[in-house]
Amino acid sequence: MKKKAIFFTFKSFNGNNDDNSKEKEIGEDYYEWNIESWKRLTNSEKESIEFIALGYKWEITIFPDGDNEDSRGYISLNLKFLGSSDENNSEDLNMYFKYVLVIRNYKDYSCYTLKYSNTAINLSKEFNEIKYDKFFKKDENFCRFLIKDDKLTVGIIIKEFNYNLESFRNDIKKKLIEMDSYEGESCDDDFYEYELDNCDKLTINDEIISPEFTACGHKWKIILSLNSILYKGFASLMLKNEDLRDNQILFSKFVAYIRNYRSYSLYKFLVKKDFNLFTEKFNRRGSYKLTSNKLFFNNTIKNNDEKVDKQEKENEKKNDNEDSKNDKEENKCDEDNINVFNKLIDNNKLIIGFYIKTFKNATLEQIMEKVMNYTSCDKYPETSSDKINYSEYFYEWEAEWDYNDDSSPYNFILRWYSYKWNVIINDNKFNPNDKSYISLYFKLEDDLEEKDEIKQSPVYVKYALYIRNSKKPLYEIKYSESIVPITKEHACRGFSKFILREDFFKLLENDRFIFGIYIHIYDNYDEEKNELSNEDEIIKDLIEEKNFGRDYNYTDPKKK
Repeated sequence: MKKKAIFFTFKSFNGNNDDNSKEKEIGEDYYEWNIESWKRLTNSEKESIEFIALGYKWEITIFPDGDNEDSRGYISLNLKFLGSSDENNSEDLNMYFKYVLVIRNYKDYSCYTLKYSNTAINLSKEFNEIKYDKFFKKDENFCRFLIKDDKLTVGIIIKEFNYNLESFRNDIKKKLIEMDSYEGESCDDDFYEYELDNCDKLTINDEIISPEFTACGHKWKIILSLNSILYKGFASLMLKNEDLRDNQILFSKFVAYIRNYRSYSLYKFLVKKDFNLFTEKFNRRGSYKLTSNKLFFNNTIKNNDEKVDKQEKENEKKNDNEDSKNDKEENKCDEDNINVFNKLIDNNKLIIGFYIKTFKNATLEQIMEKVMNYTSCDKYPETSSDKINYSEYFYEWEAEWDYNDDSSPYNFILRWYSYKWNVIINDNKFNPNDKSYISLYFKLEDDLEEKDEIKQSPVYVKYALYIRNSKKPLYEIKYSESIVPITKEHACRGFSKFILREDFFKLLENDRFIFGIYIHIYDNYDEEKNELSNEDEIIKDLIEEKNFGRDYNYTDPKKK
């Protein structure tokens, strides 16, 4: 009985795909790993091997005595998806497939045990491993039938399928649902895609703008920038609103993605699970680091079928000479299918798209109405001049409060205005002066002296910080009382006594809370017109370095 027998077994378990099948089969492959010394392996905790199948890299790991206490006395077997086999096309792709994992007698194909998938499953960067803790019990039958001359063979059969449109969209929606934790009233949702042609003619400074489209009752455009303004070597994909006016606000969550124009299963995505604020001024949200721009400028991509053939030859050398001759054609992949579906850019075409979901959230709307009213230019006549330009930024996070964490405050790194910032919340456990309060502030992490524009003038900002409950209309907001400068000396802004500890704990929902920042950043602001309010706190040396974990003189104790 040869390898064909196991292929037939696989097909009998999984059925044949016909024209009415929702998923189209696009490739099939087989790989075997010959373990030469089972006795030697039993003295090891585990052993792994990497291989290539269907143009992807994989890893099989075998645990001769289980991978945990509960599986002792069993063989454990894990399969891990490692992504594309082409280093020049190493995007975090998704694969939709069925499989059979086999352990067999290395000489007799009729002696084997297997595990298989009943339905096609999706593997990606987020979910990339299949585990069988109790693949097979090590008893007399195992040793008698599967071990021969101290050898055995581990094999895998893989069938790849292409999503249809319905499967793809359901998977994208599922990714947003799985990462969603806030509650809000969903208003509408929609998909939009734009096809890029002639990708080989793109240059590093190109910005591709889609036609205007309507989704969720609003007008939008998609903007692909091949040279991200924040991350060198990356491309950004942004969603731009075109119809909000005056003080209108819109909250949304979305999934940004790029995909192969002929395959719904080959795609790379970014989920924005937090509420994204859109206003007339702040009208772009998305990913500044969606993918490496090498994706667009690599002109030396080899066909993955060549790499598969090369790997197959190496694999065949490890098998018996007789088997290698007989199995050469059986192992040959469907080259046309691999060539079409193994990369995002295909025939110089690429699809960019967004799944957009809009929301109503009464608590957040109340907060933003107060914040935007308080920070509006009408309250600061000196900023109403047309000569004063400002940009605005909004972001919020959900976090879990750890009552036992004595090490350091909560840190959340973000980027805006071409700088890296750190938003920090601290419980002041080791600060006797403010022990009854929770502190909330933000800090510029980049060295301002390295920024030429900062040498000439500081960055001037107005800001609001808040903490809120994720489900109930409970929140606390504090605002800067004036426009304040961000300098090397005063790089940290916020409130050491943001909220009483007892009031903070009232905002928790199942030990979780949301905190956020809304900020205006001004250009061409006249420093002489700005007067710092005494109520606006400059937090510096708030807590001793040994208790705080990080001081405010830009010295990280971990680097000392």
